[in-house]
Amino acid sequence: TYLRRVIFTATVAAANGGATPSGMVIFWDGSRKLGTATLNASGVATFASSTLKKGSHSITAAYQGATGDLPSSSSVLVQTVT
Repeated sequence: TYLRRVIFTATVAAANGGATPSGMVIFWDGSRKLGTATLNASGVATFASSTLKKGSHSITAAYQGATGDLPSSSSVLVQTVT
C-alpha cells in the first residue's frame, strides 16, 4: 500500500561453500537506486523503504563483492504498490 513500509531482504552465500560473504548490497528499482544495506554475520542484508510510488516496481539486489567474493545480482522481484 502506498506510503507503507516495505522490507526487502537479500541473502548472499559463497558459491564454493566457503566463509559467509561480507560487504554491501545495493537495492534497485529498475535503474533507480533505492538504498544500501550491509550484510550481517549470516550474509543477510535488509533494506526498508516507504517511498515507492503506486504501480509496479522491478526490484533487484546487487552484492558489491569483497575480498575473495565476486559481485552478483538477484533476479527481479516485481513489487506492486497499490
